[in-house]
This record gives sequence, C-alpha cells and structure tokens, in this order.
Amino acid sequence: MLYPYLLKGLAINRPNQAWIADIMYVPMEKGSVVSLDWHSRKALSWRLSSAMGADLCVQALDAAIQIHGCPES
Repeated sequence: MLYPYLLKGLAINRPNQAWIADIMYVPMEKGSVVSLDWHSRKALSWRLSSAMGADLCVQALDAAIQIHGCPES
C-alpha cells in the first residue's frame, strides 16, 4: 500500500518546523524508535524495547515534546 507524502510542497527550512519518527529493527534483542527533526536530522529522543508496540512510539514522542516543545507542523 502506498501512502501520500503529506509534507509535499511544504518548504522545511528551519528546525522544529516538522518532525518525523522512524522505527528501526536492530538485529539484536531490542528494537528502537527515534524522533527526528526533519530540517536538521537531529535525534530529538529515542527509546529501546524488546517489544515494538505503539506505546514505545508514544514514549519517544512524549519525551521529545517535553524536551523541545511541540513542532510547528
């Protein structure tokens, strides 16, 4: 299934304008989730877990918001 790119046409030209999240499977006992600033590609927060559930993603996002505030978009 293809999903549309929702930021198409939006110029991302400053930090904290838009964020992305990436779920990575690392071939070891734990996987990870990273929240990234789309402009700077800076990791805003990350979490490791042996269970890749939605709660892991929410924890990483909550940590990023607590540290950096909400993104603009």
